[in-house]
Amino acid sequence: MKNNVRHLLVFCWLIFTTLTVCADNTPYSSAKTPLYKNLYYNMPKNEVMQQYNTEQDPDNQNQLISYNQSFLGFQWTMILIFNQNNLLESVYLETDSDANGNKLWTLLAAIGKNFSIVYGTHDSNSIDFVSIIKEKGQNATQKAFEDFWLDAISHSTSLNIIAIDNDSVQGVLGKVNNYMSLLHRIPDTARQAELVVVSDEDDNICLGVNFTLPKKQLINVQNQSNEDF
Repeated sequence: MKNNVRHLLVFCWLIFTTLTVCADNTPYSSAKTPLYKNLYYNMPKNEVMQQYNTEQDPDNQNQLISYNQSFLGFQWTMILIFNQNNLLESVYLETDSDANGNKLWTLLAAIGKNFSIVYGTHDSNSIDFVSIIKEKGQNATQKAFEDFWLDAISHSTSLNIIAIDNDSVQGVLGKVNNYMSLLHRIPDTARQAELVVVSDEDDNICLGVNFTLPKKQLINVQNQSNEDF
């Protein structure tokens, strides 16, 4: 990461290190599993277009773009990703960072209320927080996250933090040893929020958060791999 966000990112780990063991009791609808606000998984494209002003992404026919979406008190660009059947699979929100870091702080705090950190990656390293907390405990997980974050802001131009809704994590944490085993055991309705921080060569910072259902994605990939060829 570039120098103008180092001072901010040094402190952001304090928020995320509380996520692994926190809990939330918000239920999810089995009929329409929410992705973001009133958008739900497998929502038909025409229904999405009735609720939002959208434009077709000229570079990807499976994506719609909606500008100037209000989220956490800021304006974001929303990218809606559909499958080949024109059913909604994920929602990605992105915005340019502000100089004082309010957008990133607010995003981190919002994610921290409902999600548990499980995995992180940047340009040159990745870390499995599920494995660390199971093997070494919460204190070691906090230290590992701090080291990972400081390494990212010193040596990388991108940072991805994966978090899954607290109910889904807490329901299976005692039965898994790492992130991949967690991914196989969480319910189909488990919701994921992936934080994305990217800096370019001009020191501009872009923030993003992607809302998906990781178990559904895993099942889709497995089904595709079982096709005859």
